[in-house]
Amino acid sequence: MKGWETEIFGGGSMSKVEMRETLATCAARRQVCNAYFKYEYHCWNLIPLTVGEKLFLSAEEDDFILDGFTVRRFRDLTDVKAKDDMCGEILRQEGIIDALTIPAVSTASWESVFSDLQRLGENVIVESESRSDDESGFVIGRIEKVCRRSVFVRHFDADGIWQESSISIAYVDITSVTFDSRYVRVFSKYLSAPPQSAGPRSMNVWTNLNWEKSQSFEGARTGLRVVCDSTIDAEVRRACKDFCHWLRSEYLFPVRVPVYVKANQKLRTMDGDTAYGTFFRPEDRHIEPYIRVAAGDYAEMVEKWGQDDALGAILETIAHELTHYFQWLNNLRLTPKGEERQAVTYANRILGDYAAIREKP
Repeated sequence: MKGWETEIFGGGSMSKVEMRETLATCAARRQVCNAYFKYEYHCWNLIPLTVGEKLFLSAEEDDFILDGFTVRRFRDLTDVKAKDDMCGEILRQEGIIDALTIPAVSTASWESVFSDLQRLGENVIVESESRSDDESGFVIGRIEKVCRRSVFVRHFDADGIWQESSISIAYVDITSVTFDSRYVRVFSKYLSAPPQSAGPRSMNVWTNLNWEKSQSFEGARTGLRVVCDSTIDAEVRRACKDFCHWLRSEYLFPVRVPVYVKANQKLRTMDGDTAYGTFFRPEDRHIEPYIRVAAGDYAEMVEKWGQDDALGAILETIAHELTHYFQWLNNLRLTPKGEERQAVTYANRILGDYAAIREKP
């Protein structure tokens, strides 16, 4: 189990308030700063330009060259230090700072970022960055449609060939968007016109929209519910309800799925084994699925790991079983081992996103 504080949050020495103040000060002074992110082992040299509530826009500096602009999530920042050295003086003497103009891109939300970039006609690089290559995502191309929770981007590959379909990218998966970089500008000059769309596809099983094609879900009840046994610890009850409330604000649950938090230490599965979580996957698509999560060993976990990690383990089980829900919902055809591997990956990703916005589970 990853430590909620040390592993998931990443261990920067500055508080979020101090980092925000440093970014704002550097933006006002047009000053270079060293920025450290939870998904990178090295720092970035940035000149912050606008600092929003959740996103900030900056120019990227490398060897006295400003190479495009990037919007990043504030929550991924682990440390930031203003650079008061020769680099800044050279940039000023060379006239690079004075020539820097702020693009007309709002950092109020990802929706506003992509709407403004689409209006400007900018090709973009959209990334979901991670220290694990298996969990990273990279898309470069044209913005085709901006939605409330996701954006559709038509990707082109290293040979300049446009993909037949646009890709649906959920905002919760995006860590950065880069535009007006030399790579994007030069490559875009030599691209042909993209083909007619063959329909979007999704990068994320939690935001995949294949379920919309199913007639079986018409008229189904929707939503995510939490039902706790009466003897469940009050902290476990609160943490599960808070987590599921956040999930409902971020994801769609087009078929109702209740999560039953049980006082058992383990649960009996359909094949006779025991597990910490189970997902009932009905063959009849008109029957609602449900999830069971064991939380009867919470006191033992607290004694062994501490309260934060004990609660985190229970929430991770919920996210794991919900990944099975989305696999069922979208009728994904995976091997049992593939289903489990995907559930582990997405549970860690979802819990990491949740940890980024909370001090405690």
